[in-house]
Amino acid sequence: MTKAPQSFRPEGWLRARLAAGAGRRAVLYDGPLRPLCPLVPNNVNAMAAAAVAAPRLGFDGVRACLVADPGVPDWHVVEVEVTGVGDGGRALSVTSTRRNPAAPGAVTGSATREAFWGSLRACHGHGGCVQLC
Repeated sequence: MTKAPQSFRPEGWLRARLAAGAGRRAVLYDGPLRPLCPLVPNNVNAMAAAAVAAPRLGFDGVRACLVADPGVPDWHVVEVEVTGVGDGGRALSVTSTRRNPAAPGAVTGSATREAFWGSLRACHGHGGCVQLC
């Protein structure tokens, strides 16, 4: 996940790392999702959803990478890579990138609310869904 530095609301040691990288692109965190969640609870909802959607991986198996980049002042960029187990060292890998417009300093992108409600309406329109409705 890449956002402008002012879009993060970090806690603990992550706050100091964000301040140390001021003015330049900086990788704030790269590792398992679980320890990241309490450090930026307002910024990792998409990652947490991925952990819930992949119960075999969960919060310890999902790898999170958080990047502060002043070059994207009005965007939140979320890149998701899913890799399956392959045979002979080869595996299927799918990457998706979402660019969500966001007001400078906003924690959540401006399209998030409508995308969420659109998903719920579509789910309800197709007879409901067990996980969401």
